[in-house]
Amino acid sequence: MVQSGTDADSGSLLRQIAGVTDCGSFRNASTLTTPASLQAFSRDVYLSDAPRPSPDRDMPVAAVMDADSDGDGVVDSMDECPNTLKLARVDERGCWSLHGLQFSVNGAAIEIESTSGLREDLAVLKANPAVRIRVDGHTDSDGSAAYNKALSRRRAASVRDYLVDTGGLDADRFEIMGFGESMPVAPNDSAENKRRNRRVELTILE
Repeated sequence: MVQSGTDADSGSLLRQIAGVTDCGSFRNASTLTTPASLQAFSRDVYLSDAPRPSPDRDMPVAAVMDADSDGDGVVDSMDECPNTLKLARVDERGCWSLHGLQFSVNGAAIEIESTSGLREDLAVLKANPAVRIRVDGHTDSDGSAAYNKALSRRRAASVRDYLVDTGGLDADRFEIMGFGESMPVAPNDSAENKRRNRRVELTILE
């Protein structure tokens, strides 16, 4: 199942349909924007029924590297976040990124109209009540490093507060961290790349 929009209810339905059988899978089109992610998607969907090595033979190294241990659609050899929860919304790196979430300009207030995807994230978190999460804030390179680090931490705190206050989750499950501009996912050389770098991610702690 590939979802081209961001409607949370539709995404939830598609995930349920994809999960009816062991061979089903779900992707959002926003996670299929790189050659690597498309290769992983094609391998997972179209080669899932390919003959597998017999259990009494050593598995080839290439097969081990191409495994997707956490089932997020990004193979282990390319997965920068290898322990994401099942059904978490990951980006092309395999990291749990809150796609579409927006904040006020130079502020930490969440734009309410951008929170629809958080309902999917809440459903995943509620399905895994024992898992602790670190909410990571990131910015682009505009402004000073010190300002960006503080801003990213405030934005991470806003997401944590939303998950607790609106989602009813236990505050003790969360830590927050502001990385500022120190961990970009793209060069800060265009408006689109800066938009990609302004993000909030959920990292599994335990």
